[in-house]
Amino acid sequence: MPGSGKTRIGRALAKRLQMPFFDLDHEIEKEGKKSIPEIFLIEGENYFRIVEKDVLRKVIDREKQCVLATGGGAPCFFDNMAYMNQNGITIFLNVPLKDLYERLVKRGTNTRPLLKDMTSGELKIELQQKFNDRIPYYRSANQEITTSYGVVEKRVAEIVDLLSGLKENSET
Repeated sequence: MPGSGKTRIGRALAKRLQMPFFDLDHEIEKEGKKSIPEIFLIEGENYFRIVEKDVLRKVIDREKQCVLATGGGAPCFFDNMAYMNQNGITIFLNVPLKDLYERLVKRGTNTRPLLKDMTSGELKIELQQKFNDRIPYYRSANQEITTSYGVVEKRVAEIVDLLSGLKENSET
């Protein structure tokens, strides 16, 4: 979900695992030479989702071992989640809606095209609707970590432990 800490945790996890880190939105901006808000404004969400799918596959196909933070909608379109599951380990950062709301209100939503210019009441309703719509996709991730506010390093340690457990189980 937006505001769940995907980029912050992903960047710290990549550093800990000594792997390259990629933020899918940043890769889309590089590819299209436009910001995400500009792409939404000029081309619309449908165009964005097609580019998102194409760039997602390019990064996954090019980078065999990396940490990739996707946008919150990426798993929900085309067969993106299935593709990610087939080509790596996916982790759903399950953050309580109350915490997502507080983070987004604190940081603002102007850079988030699907949440821009919403009142606080509209934001609460939209987050609940997005969560309801997206949860089936998120729950199809290989792993789920329920998280809340906290130290990024603690979340990274949880993920490293989880990955270590997966590696041990695959070796037995």
